[in-house]
Amino acid sequence: MNKKKCLMITPVFPPRNTAGIFRTLRFSKYMSNFGWAPIICTMNSNDPKDFDPTSYGLAVDAEIIRFGKLSSSGDSPQDAQSSSSTGQMLKPVGQIRKYLRPFREYFFETPDKNIDWANLLKRKGLGIIQRTGAQLIYSSGPPHSSHLAALALSRSSRLPWIADFRDPWARKPWRDTRNPIGARLNPYYERSVIRSAHCVVLNNPSSLEDFQNAYPEYAEKLCCIPNGIDPAMQLQVQSVLSAVPRESRNTIPTICHSGNLYGSRDPRPLIRAIASLNRKGTPVCFHQLGAVTRASEIEQEIASLNIGHLIEFNPPIPHSQALERMATADILTLIQPDASVMVPAKLFEMMLFKKPILAICDSPSTEQIVQEYGGGCAASRDIQQIEKMIVRALDQLSDNSSQDKRASTIDKYDGVNLTGQLVEIMNRLVCR
Repeated sequence: MNKKKCLMITPVFPPRNTAGIFRTLRFSKYMSNFGWAPIICTMNSNDPKDFDPTSYGLAVDAEIIRFGKLSSSGDSPQDAQSSSSTGQMLKPVGQIRKYLRPFREYFFETPDKNIDWANLLKRKGLGIIQRTGAQLIYSSGPPHSSHLAALALSRSSRLPWIADFRDPWARKPWRDTRNPIGARLNPYYERSVIRSAHCVVLNNPSSLEDFQNAYPEYAEKLCCIPNGIDPAMQLQVQSVLSAVPRESRNTIPTICHSGNLYGSRDPRPLIRAIASLNRKGTPVCFHQLGAVTRASEIEQEIASLNIGHLIEFNPPIPHSQALERMATADILTLIQPDASVMVPAKLFEMMLFKKPILAICDSPSTEQIVQEYGGGCAASRDIQQIEKMIVRALDQLSDNSSQDKRASTIDKYDGVNLTGQLVEIMNRLVCR
């Protein structure tokens, strides 16, 4: 059977190891079940196997097209000088660079650092479409510059286009510390994407509601397809769990967070709740897997609370090792303050362990999924509620009544079925 072709614009794709890869990887992996072959345009690589779609579980008729620089551009490294006198001489230069940085970011990183790659795709894209016979364009962001490349290609090729927003753009809940001048253009860019795309997909109901309120005139082209669970990941987690020896149960119950803590993702409310429980004779450990900003401040507070023996910070580790650590934990937690229109992709991976989940967040959509699963939720700064939910999770350790609820929630977010929802939209747009 001849499959239809979908040009997928996604700078973030394996072997890069960020949370943003999993949604697009899952769509590209399973759309072949529904008569579509993905043509993936992404960042370059110097490893030949990264050009082989079967390396990532994709069908043999998929194609991975890589181009651009082998490493994405970032900030220029600061001048490192061994001589203090030389450093003194360069101080004025450093001050000038610091002053000029916002203007450099505006001209070369608007709307984001991937704009050079997106502009390169604009130039190469029509040739790719003609060579592959692509019938539809799909773009995933962030980086949201990929949507701008898709907009240009959709106009020039007259192909239907689906814009998939994994995170907010114009109304982000966090402040832009990079490129604050260019960030003022984000509402303009976002509106141009919403106006021109044939369908706009959001990944949770809160984000859908936010876009509907912002663009009521385009409400009919907005829809929601949530993140989900890759069956391959489910098999991997089951394998990890089966390898965990029964005698590995922790003497003190352990809460595990896997992922970096940065920006407003502050573990201190959780740490204070653990200190309170410890004073009441209910010790609980907390293991952090991943980098932590403001670590010295947090460590000082841990020392002042006298719970250093209960807290463990670990540097970033490979994903396979993180899964092993999650398998030995008693309770899994996510920390997602302030982001009211976001659902962390990590949540769906956590669900596969069928352990108690504690969500410290301010997102109604995240809370809904966690409650469907049978987990507990607390506002990000409500220490008393966090403590209460820890106690609830501890009670669940000896109660298997939530297992059926957890299993049905996992089935609801099956990645193959969710890909089928995307394909229904693709088929409708191509027929139209």
